Amino acid sequence: MITPANISDSKTGRTERSRDDLKELIAAHRFFKGLDPAFLPFLASVAKFIEYDAGELILNEAAEADSFHLILWGAVGLEAHVPGKRQVTVQRIGVGEALGWSWFFPPHSWRFSARTLDAAEVIAFDATALRDYADKNHDFGYDLSLRMGQLMHERLKATCALLVDYCH
Repeated sequence: MITPANISDSKTGRTERSRDDLKELIAAHRFFKGLDPAFLPFLASVAKFIEYDAGELILNEAAEADSFHLILWGAVGLEAHVPGKRQVTVQRIGVGEALGWSWFFPPHSWRFSARTLDAAEVIAFDATALRDYADKNHDFGYDLSLRMGQLMHERLKATCALLVDYCH
């Protein structure tokens, strides 16, 4: 079984992955668990591994939402700008979770920023390719819509909990 840290390049210390690794990791990730395996080759074809150092910005609020991410290791803080205040961390997202839903809905701009809290590795998908494929393949589109709805539901619950704590 491929795990996020078991394939590395001894010269650079960076992780080397193959398309087969992508398919296996996508299939095993909580977000895509139970997905029809027929969609895995497509998903792997529009995905890539990205490693981040601690403190790196992954998503910038209001910028074009052009990717979708699965967290393989590390942690990411979702941040929102509060007028008159600094950036506020809305939620911590970790291993096994998905990052980003704004790419799925017009106007395709990020609603939050996301910054790594420690070193992280993600699988990043091309958002335009995902949307186009969902439009052409309604079975995939329906499945993806249900998964994105669940992701948004989780983010909304976390944001509501933060607001209750923040406002009192």
